[in-house]
Amino acid sequence: MKSVKLVTILILVSFGFLLLFPCTNSFSSTVAAVSMPQMTRAAGRIFVGICREVAERTEPVPKLGQVTTLEYRFSVVRTLKGETRETLTIRHLKTVRRSGTVLGGLVPTYQVGGQYLLFLTAESQIGLCAPVGLQQGTFRVTTDAAGHQVAVNGNDNLGLFRSSKPWEQLLARPLSATEHKAVSQRSGPVELNSLLTLTAGFLKEDRK
Repeated sequence: MKSVKLVTILILVSFGFLLLFPCTNSFSSTVAAVSMPQMTRAAGRIFVGICREVAERTEPVPKLGQVTTLEYRFSVVRTLKGETRETLTIRHLKTVRRSGTVLGGLVPTYQVGGQYLLFLTAESQIGLCAPVGLQQGTFRVTTDAAGHQVAVNGNDNLGLFRSSKPWEQLLARPLSATEHKAVSQRSGPVELNSLLTLTAGFLKEDRK
């Protein structure tokens, strides 16, 4: 029964539907790994941005109940997929109160001032989206000891570069030294620039 529920959750998130289930942390460590090619294809929007503001809003939604969302405003640093904007506002589900019961999602939250690389689903009918693969589509961008910007998702990038084909074949070009280092890693932070060039290259070839 639990495996069926997990599959249902993943389908709902991946295709941008409203995610509703009892608040729990029991699923956070059992969500199946999603690779970067899978996330890139499923995402409706991919961008790097700095979170500037967060606001909590609650409003009634017919047939659902009182829906509480978190609305984030980002300064966009770079757009890889979706409409290019200087600023972007996105809305994630926080909780739903229905018949006296509070339901919630596992959608990640962002800190004001933090920089992120986000792979987001297309918006649902009520304007909500979520990172593809939940924490796996949410990359926190920081600076390492050498002064390089690096990115790591909530799954420590585990299985991120898994692919049934060699990356040289996916990109139809040789990999740079930093790209080869990135795709060879099993987990852990990777250089942001390598992650962006790999994503952009995959998007270019996937459109052909």
